[in-house]
Amino acid sequence: MKHNLVWCDDLAWFKLVRQTLLAEWVINWKRRAGIVEPCKCTSLFADVVDPQEEHISLACSIADEYQQVTELLGSEGFDLDPVLFFRLYLYMLDEFTSRIQECYKLIAGTRPRQPYRISLWANRYAKHKAALFIMHHAIHVFADGHQNMYPLLERTEGEIGGMCLRTGVLPECLFVLNEEWFKKNESPSLALSNKQVVPTIAIPPLKTFLDETMSYLSTFIAEARARPTEALSVPLSLANLSGNGSRDWKDNLWRNTEL
Repeated sequence: MKHNLVWCDDLAWFKLVRQTLLAEWVINWKRRAGIVEPCKCTSLFADVVDPQEEHISLACSIADEYQQVTELLGSEGFDLDPVLFFRLYLYMLDEFTSRIQECYKLIAGTRPRQPYRISLWANRYAKHKAALFIMHHAIHVFADGHQNMYPLLERTEGEIGGMCLRTGVLPECLFVLNEEWFKKNESPSLALSNKQVVPTIAIPPLKTFLDETMSYLSTFIAEARARPTEALSVPLSLANLSGNGSRDWKDNLWRNTEL
């Protein structure tokens, strides 16, 4: 049994959660962005440019990100390690929405905020986790797997007693690290790390992160389709990949007839 999970958690719940995420991802993608098939990524913006004549670079990049997330959600290799899955899941969704944010600025001139929950958990938990790094064996309580326990932890700040997360027998004093705690704490605390408490991370439903991603992507695609002139004048950052030094920076983000 992993030391970062609730004692005697058989993890049978996680496979179903992962499979449900995969189904939601594929269905919602088709509904909001169309069907994306290998080597047919041009269908994503076929209503804006003619895919018979030109290659749509932006559509390819989005389709590639879609496929990578799909493969993560479809992998059985994480079914006994939901903590590792969660960290990779955050990395991928954070990177995907960050790239969308950058392209949004190029097309519309503005940078809408990245989805808040994804950004918060990616930066305070998955990546820049200094506040967690000095804590001893934090226990992960997933909303999807511990429906009876999570609601109490979600609304608790600080210490709470009477739960037996590590042994199943001895009541312990927990220190709850929920979303509100992550909002307020970025730097490590030696005082907290030295307290005789069990750090307990309360993880929101995994579907909420996926929903944020799809909503953000849908808004971006709608904006891009509504601004074909702006989109077609965006410079391609890798414009000189072909080795043609005279190639104009005004070659656009969507079209690349040389590929």
